[in-house]
Amino acid sequence: MKSGAWLSALTLLFGTGTTLAQERWSGSADLRNRFVSDVGGIDGVYRSVVNRGQGPRLYNGDLRFVDPGGKKLDELNVSGSGWGGDPYSSVHLDARATELYELRFNYRGLSYFNDLPTFANPLLQEGLLLSQRSVDLERRLLDVELELRPSSRIVPFLHVLHNDNAGRGVTTFVTNGDEFPVGTDFDNQLTSFRGGLKLNLSHWNLTLEQGGTDFADAQQLRYESGPAGGNNRRPVLGNSVELERLDQRYDVDGGGSFSRAAFQARPSDKASFAGQFAYSRPHIDVRQSLSAAGLFVSPLLTQFSNFTENALGDATKPHSAASWTTVLRLTKKLRIVQSWFTDRFEISSAASVTETLDSATATERDLLRRTTLSLSRNQIDAMYDLNRRATVRVGHRYEWGAAETPTASLTFGSTGSRRGLVRRHVALASATVRAGSKLRLALDFESSPGNQTFFRTGLMNYKKGKARVRYKMSEDLVLTGSFSALDNRNDDPAIDLDYLNRRKSVSLTWSPRQRPFSLVADYTRSNLSSSTSTVGLPFFGVEIASYRERAHQGGLYVDVRLPRDTSLNAGGTLYAGDGSRPSRFYQPRVSVDARLGKRVRWVAEWRWHSFAERFLRVESFRAHEVSVGIQASLRSR
Repeated sequence: MKSGAWLSALTLLFGTGTTLAQERWSGSADLRNRFVSDVGGIDGVYRSVVNRGQGPRLYNGDLRFVDPGGKKLDELNVSGSGWGGDPYSSVHLDARATELYELRFNYRGLSYFNDLPTFANPLLQEGLLLSQRSVDLERRLLDVELELRPSSRIVPFLHVLHNDNAGRGVTTFVTNGDEFPVGTDFDNQLTSFRGGLKLNLSHWNLTLEQGGTDFADAQQLRYESGPAGGNNRRPVLGNSVELERLDQRYDVDGGGSFSRAAFQARPSDKASFAGQFAYSRPHIDVRQSLSAAGLFVSPLLTQFSNFTENALGDATKPHSAASWTTVLRLTKKLRIVQSWFTDRFEISSAASVTETLDSATATERDLLRRTTLSLSRNQIDAMYDLNRRATVRVGHRYEWGAAETPTASLTFGSTGSRRGLVRRHVALASATVRAGSKLRLALDFESSPGNQTFFRTGLMNYKKGKARVRYKMSEDLVLTGSFSALDNRNDDPAIDLDYLNRRKSVSLTWSPRQRPFSLVADYTRSNLSSSTSTVGLPFFGVEIASYRERAHQGGLYVDVRLPRDTSLNAGGTLYAGDGSRPSRFYQPRVSVDARLGKRVRWVAEWRWHSFAERFLRVESFRAHEVSVGIQASLRSR
């Protein structure tokens, strides 16, 4: 959009708003033109982290209409941000006529770009900075919900959700002994709809809904540039491996229906109940076709030049989940809260694959698999008010579950399975202290001796705690702080996991009433360490994978009110981390705004983006960002 175009749009917007000012309209808009210059480093890294481009932008805008006596519309709110090319854009709309309807509309757009040359790049040491795992996607989410007669006892509702992603990227085609980065097209979408009734009575509420989903995913890998080697620079058992041509397509179609019932009741001041049950049965159908030419090696160590593969598959997943919560107020000071949750699903799948190597060998293989999982949790808490200023809580949570999955095997038709169990008792405790209007203190702690867990890195023998404090030193000065810690240990010899995380934060807000400035400052110190045993390649030995991070994060902003209704805001944020992947990120900024008229202000902002990694200097970048524009508002008289 040219500058003249968005200035015309601004004139039209606020000219219309002024005409309708008598109709209780109000609104505002922040329109600017952004300039990005001196981008140092690899542009793909800058876009992966920041991705803010040049040109005119609607930073923020809102419009509101209020007419309490309106029959078809008594309130309308519209807001949006990030329009004109930013990676994040949104529109939100609320419209209601209290006795007739309530409409909510949300749109979000995301330009997702990720192109880091060091990620999963085995050729980095050769100086090749082309990422083998990159994506450039446009994501859009549309969410619409309508309720009819929202203030009545019976409220019909309808909800529609649509999400789609499309774009290009790079991924690897994997064959025996080598892999080749090739261009990839992505295209997928999901549409979900649900409708039902809400029954609202004096002491209980009931919601019944029925819905369905439709899902489609299409991916295509293509290569037509002639013979080329892959990531493996050495022959495979004396044979060369090359890719000359590739066309691989992957298509998924799916859908299903789901049902949900939710119940809430408060029969008295001493008891309340809430429960929910949901059931769904999604299914998918999968088709894959592959045609490749070049020089390849089969598992039997024979060489071939043409390869085709066709695969069909399908899967269903019956899924049920339920929860129930009971709250009992036994005395004025004692409350008991009991909550229960269960989640169960089963995946039944089948697949058939037909392969042709050159024209002499064709194999057809069938595979049936079944995965089941059940997980339940029951928790009970007792909360006691020691006095008006202090409350303590003690509780116990028990989690149990089982999962059975097929085992990985070099034999395609393997029917083996592996079973996992979860058994976990967790002790809970917390306290809240309120010392007048100045001090607030909250403490939370939980601990489990650990017995069994599903995942290698899941919580096992762990302790977790958090403390938060807020102290109002004066009417103008507020100090807040927090500390959190997590220690997790799994002594299984095949896992040997040791994970520790510490985080300390403090922030200060100073807004003196008698002085024309305010200050906000924060600082966080974090320490993270993790180590676990892994399978080492190529000889499948045991290795220890470890990660360490020690980081400082901080921010400081000062807002100064200057003469002639002008203000200056300066400050910025920083991150400095050491350990396994040392890095630095700085973003200072300065902004100035001044009044041009009764409802119009001029605004200008400068930012500096600077990112550096000690061991991976190729991913360092820097950039200047300047934006200049106007902020305008309208209000009805």
